[in-house]
Amino acid sequence: MKKYLAATVVALFAIGGSCLAAEPYPVRSVRMIIPNSPGGPSDLLLRLLARDLSETLGQPFVVENKPGANGIIAGADCAHAKPDGYTVCLQDSYNILLNPLITKDMPFSPSRDFAPIIHLGFLPSGLWARGALPINTVEDMLKLAKTRKEPLNFATFGTGSSSDLYVDWFATKGLKFNKVAYRSAIDAFRAVTSGEADFSVYGLFSGLPRRGPDLKLIGVNTETRFADLPDVQTFQEGGIDIPIVTWFALFTQKAVPADIVNTLNARIAKALASNPDILGNLKTLGVLQYGPAGGSSAALASFLKDQSAIYTALVKSSSTE
Repeated sequence: MKKYLAATVVALFAIGGSCLAAEPYPVRSVRMIIPNSPGGPSDLLLRLLARDLSETLGQPFVVENKPGANGIIAGADCAHAKPDGYTVCLQDSYNILLNPLITKDMPFSPSRDFAPIIHLGFLPSGLWARGALPINTVEDMLKLAKTRKEPLNFATFGTGSSSDLYVDWFATKGLKFNKVAYRSAIDAFRAVTSGEADFSVYGLFSGLPRRGPDLKLIGVNTETRFADLPDVQTFQEGGIDIPIVTWFALFTQKAVPADIVNTLNARIAKALASNPDILGNLKTLGVLQYGPAGGSSAALASFLKDQSAIYTALVKSSSTE
């Protein structure tokens, strides 16, 4: 009888263990870490996704804003979290590709520590200028920088950010600007709108509502001009030949089980394709859905390899010219 009871207890524990192992994901709240301040385009996009995931997967998806150090603070938090699928993070092209190339003593390695989940989209950026400056185009800005005795102020948002990279590129062409560092992209943009700084790079559609006498849009970093902005040059037309554009993607830790990554990928892909609130806001924010955006985690991994080669060449060129 004792042997029978013991065997029964062992069997029950085994059944309980197998049930726990097969527990559906998620069973509790999920952290969604973002390296930017509240209110920016990536923050708005992530909050829409968090709402969709909370409703469809039945557990809270909670957005945590951790700006600073060009994404390193947020990235380190995400990379060092327990690899159980309950911490994911948004990273942009500069956070995940430029940081390892130009930052010493990184507290984590994106290639070693992160597993790609899904590509979220591309964000066209504008080159914004203080309204009082006597310029209207990218060409005007470059001419002014060449002839002006005192360097103009360019608001940046950290080493390895797009704004910082542009200023470094200008320097290789003999154009000097004062880098004025801010905590985030939106803070740098606000510095231009207030007249505190002369230039910055910021999300095109997020900045357009502020366009007016005190703020000029002088360029866009897309391949062609926008139909609704026919008089605004592309960067390349104006003489800024840098083959980069901001994009967003979601990541988790390398050791997270593949079935959890696949669950997140499938649900987010569906949201990007069919959630009317997300689709409407993507259009409003100007987040472009083309290329690998919304594809598989494998497609994002392949895209990262291609983009890494571009950024590596760009950094090498900027440091040697």
